[in-house]
Amino acid sequence: MDLTTLADVKAQGNIPDASDDAWLALAITSVSSILETEANRWLAPRGAMTRYFDGPLVRTLGDMAGSASRYSGPAWQPQWGRVLPVYDGVTAVTYLGVADADQPDDGSGAYTQITRGIHLRGAVQDGWPFTRIELDATAPRLFPTAGYNTIRVTGSWGPAAVFPRVKEIATIAVVRAWRARNGGDGAPDIAVPRPDGGVAILRRIAPAELDELVRNFGPDTRLAFASVGAG
Repeated sequence: MDLTTLADVKAQGNIPDASDDAWLALAITSVSSILETEANRWLAPRGAMTRYFDGPLVRTLGDMAGSASRYSGPAWQPQWGRVLPVYDGVTAVTYLGVADADQPDDGSGAYTQITRGIHLRGAVQDGWPFTRIELDATAPRLFPTAGYNTIRVTGSWGPAAVFPRVKEIATIAVVRAWRARNGGDGAPDIAVPRPDGGVAILRRIAPAELDELVRNFGPDTRLAFASVGAG
């Protein structure tokens, strides 16, 4: 999904005509993909869909003995089997189901729905998606810790909208690439579409912009502690 628009790029770069529109459109898509890869998360909305998660995704936080409710240690320690990391972001969950055994990849598996005790946590800042689905003590089941496709989640993924600063970074990157392509200010190429439809590999982007992107918009990968309330 694109992080900026052709209109915004042309306005930012004061690009007067449509002669480079096709190149710019491909560059926008290329830069958007590059920035999402660097941030290790979705930076543009993906909308509603169903996704499947394998048990090993929660093994480092899960109850290795299985899905039975289990507590260990003081309240501030992680409670095993209660946290599902979703590093690319989720904004809403409409269905959550779990299975005790491997399920097929085609989505035809059988799941037990969890209807209560579901919390979304780990938003980097206001307006950003959550990066953890957590279960509290009222949830009837815990997340399984092993197996393929043992967790089924239907919801809205990625952010609700592209964050303004991310859009600005993407817009500037495309303009920089366009100017370099046209022999402008000597900026490095960011993403150059090839005639065969492919895209040249990114050589360099402003280090300060990449640092800001990863620092401010990367996922919250900190452990979730039971005493922490809101994300």
